[in-house]
Amino acid sequence: MNSEKLNEPLSLADSFASKKQTPKKKRNFFNIQEGDNVYLPLPPYGRLATEGRWIVKNPVHWGLVVDDARRPFLCPGFGCAKCAYDKGVKAALEKLDPKTDPELYALLKGYTEVHTLNVTYDMNVLSQTNQIGLLKIRSKMFQSLVVEEGKVAKYGIKFASVNNGTWINFHKQGKGATGVFTATALREDKEVEGTVAQVLRKTPISQEVLNRMQEEAFDLDRIATPLTFEQVKTIVDSIQDYEVDQDVVNHVFKSVSAQTTSESVGSPPSASKNSSDPLAKYF
Repeated sequence: MNSEKLNEPLSLADSFASKKQTPKKKRNFFNIQEGDNVYLPLPPYGRLATEGRWIVKNPVHWGLVVDDARRPFLCPGFGCAKCAYDKGVKAALEKLDPKTDPELYALLKGYTEVHTLNVTYDMNVLSQTNQIGLLKIRSKMFQSLVVEEGKVAKYGIKFASVNNGTWINFHKQGKGATGVFTATALREDKEVEGTVAQVLRKTPISQEVLNRMQEEAFDLDRIATPLTFEQVKTIVDSIQDYEVDQDVVNHVFKSVSAQTTSESVGSPPSASKNSSDPLAKYF
């Protein structure tokens, strides 16, 4: 999804991209709760401003722990050694009879419960209480958001636009495969020729909120540490008896440069340019 960069006041994209990042004073994390969750998507920020990207797909590996501190990292993509290893562990667990080897079964099960790949679609938003923070949504809700974006575009609404954006209701009912997850632009009642109709309302983002983004918004492509294919392989190669070598993990994370970009993850073995993700065009 690309937010408009033309006709935006104060050259917003260029401004956010050129300014030096300042220390974050407050970090708000918003979670999708059961029922209605109303937020206003904010414009592209930081390194993604010049690209117009206001929402980012982030596949994050969890499970690494060093000195009681979690070490999540961004999956580098197709060909990731950690994905392959974890898939192998799950396959072995499915074939293993817990009665035959209860110790190994417990070991494998414990590994799969700790080591997970969590895929979310992340955006900076404004809450109804005027707080800036990070909102994460899952695939079903994101797909609904894509459909809604197309519907409202013909009325001049553009999500995450400074002048032409609008509030969105991220609605959750239930969970899992049977749950209902939708994202719809808010409508308001308006009398038109004696008839009350629901109409979309544009919500300009104030300069005060735009200024606050410099300190309160998140760098969406840095939600977790980006590792290269080779760095991930180094960590996987250190695994013994389904335990990761903490010294190796610590060394890899310390070696990650602050200047590393999401485009410098390198190339995986037999990398493929084809994607099975129908939503890949947005990222």
